[in-house]
Amino acid sequence: MRLDEEARQSLKELLRETTALVYVDGQAFETAFFIGDDLLLTCAHVPAGDVTIEPGGRKPREAEVVCRDETADLMLLRSPAEADDASPCVVLGRDMPEGADSIVAGYPKGSSGLKLEVVDVPVHWRGDHESLVLEPRQIVTWGMSGGPVVSTASGAVVGVVRTSKNAKDARGGEAIPIRRAEMFRREVKEALHGETPCMIRWRDVLGPDNWRRLDRPWDIGRQIDVRVKGGLTHWTVSIEHAGKVLSSQDPTSVSESPRRSSTGRSGGIPAASTRWRCSGNCLPGRCSR
Repeated sequence: MRLDEEARQSLKELLRETTALVYVDGQAFETAFFIGDDLLLTCAHVPAGDVTIEPGGRKPREAEVVCRDETADLMLLRSPAEADDASPCVVLGRDMPEGADSIVAGYPKGSSGLKLEVVDVPVHWRGDHESLVLEPRQIVTWGMSGGPVVSTASGAVVGVVRTSKNAKDARGGEAIPIRRAEMFRREVKEALHGETPCMIRWRDVLGPDNWRRLDRPWDIGRQIDVRVKGGLTHWTVSIEHAGKVLSSQDPTSVSESPRRSSTGRSGGIPAASTRWRCSGNCLPGRCSR
């Protein structure tokens, strides 16, 4: 099975929103890609320092290093976005048919940081799925490290660009398979095997048939966040969905409110006494009913 040309072109456009340029101490170094609403996966072969990211088409923002493993050459970043600056995320997969084509995205050496390269590259496995070899066709150069490798057979990201065989010639390179990256951190495994609302745009590009081949449910649903702020004597509880603050109108329903939340004072934060119900499908564990 192979994605049709329309789906391939749509994924290439979506990669411009799901990838980011990584800066360390103000200097551009490599590429990263979103695997969740605020989590990015990239390579670890960059110097230590203050990290910022510049998601495609959006303003730069700070990023926290959640985990860095130089042996695996992988790094996980967290960079929460404002409600109006949220990024869609990629969908991860483990399988890549031998000799299949891939789509690789990254910021090549010499880039101004404003131009993302999205190229077609044939790939094959090395050894017992130890690494993905990016075959000669396109120049894979410094700055593209940490970029996603998308299988055109499944539409899922199956690897993380790691090395270039020649930074000045089209001799290909290598990538870390997602089947290895899932052992790096729990968050990567959860992204590989779970679903989140930020995957919806990627899902819509693939369509129902391709999505089912990834063994994923079409109905991902919506997410509601319950936030509790304050201390032992003063607290504020608010419920947010899609950047909007919601408030309780009765014990069994939730409705929109311009900017409302519940507040109170006591000897401590009390246990929740209201049972919330959300309209539509919610992810397991993300919404109290």
